[in-house]
Amino acid sequence: MGVKNVTCKHVFRLKNSIKSMKKKGYLYSAQQLEEVDECPYCRSKKREIAHANVGDWSFGIIENLWTYWSCLSCASLYLSPRPKFEYIDKAYIGYFDSNVNPDIIIWSRRLLKYIYNYLSKKLFYLSKLYLLAPLINFSPKYIGEFPISNRIVDYISNSGVKKIKFLDIGCGGGRVLDYATNELRWESLGIDLSPESVTLCRNLGLHAIESNYSYVNDHPLTYDVIHASHILEHLYDPINFLNSISNNLRHGGYFIISMPNSTSYMRYFFAECWRGLEAPRHIAIPSIKYIKKTLLKLGFEVIDFSYKKQQTAMESMRIQRRSSKSTFLDYLKINNIKDLVFSCDEVDIITLLCIKK
Repeated sequence: MGVKNVTCKHVFRLKNSIKSMKKKGYLYSAQQLEEVDECPYCRSKKREIAHANVGDWSFGIIENLWTYWSCLSCASLYLSPRPKFEYIDKAYIGYFDSNVNPDIIIWSRRLLKYIYNYLSKKLFYLSKLYLLAPLINFSPKYIGEFPISNRIVDYISNSGVKKIKFLDIGCGGGRVLDYATNELRWESLGIDLSPESVTLCRNLGLHAIESNYSYVNDHPLTYDVIHASHILEHLYDPINFLNSISNNLRHGGYFIISMPNSTSYMRYFFAECWRGLEAPRHIAIPSIKYIKKTLLKLGFEVIDFSYKKQQTAMESMRIQRRSSKSTFLDYLKINNIKDLVFSCDEVDIITLLCIKK
């Protein structure tokens, strides 16, 4: 029961789940839904409809159409009605297959790393590989996004902490956990509510347990680095989650968090087809201004590592066509929007490094 968090949600899709788009999905009944009359972030009741009739066009697991509301106080987006907490697990059926051969995953990740390093030497941009990855005929969901930004890793490595204890909340397919354990040599643990995800990580030789973020409350001042990639937007009480991190992270420790940005230019460009929505799993999406302000109030120094690139563009184009597959034509069309100029408040995906004072 509960939200089955995963790590890589902003660009790539799970091949098995995409196949399920051809099948009839789960249909929530009215009794399984609840109305939400206030913003889950700032608790304001002032709102207006942002997007109506939004489908589960990312994974095709759910048949219902959904409405996102825009908070007029903090600019966050949130679902109403939304699945009741005890039924949200229906929206995560088929996210992970724990029977996937771990050797294939390891080989695929090494291949992507080799391609990335090769292209980097040839002065290609990282965004190019993000665009090409969905065209590769294996499951990027298990391979994962590129792990923690090198700029963030360098910043933490220069902090002087010799033996870093690392916690990955919502470890999903284990990409970041694998990177932290085997490349950075950090003492690492992953937690996830999905038993399939935990099994997959263990099959990869990683340390993972089935738990939610309350694990942090039970292990105060234990970790030097806590990582939560694309977790916040899945939570029913995101502010409680942030409070838990603030209260239990070691002083001088690092909190790495990423999520879609409700004021993303790509959201305005693609409207209800924006990949960042992912109804009904994305319960509430904050704005970059509000999340920074909240983290500062919680006693963090906040450093913005967000990229000014259209990370969801290719998947959003696929959704716009109501297709189960991205095409090379989508890749070519991205050239029409790649040079769009937008402000820091309109970045597609928020990535923040937060230092506990």
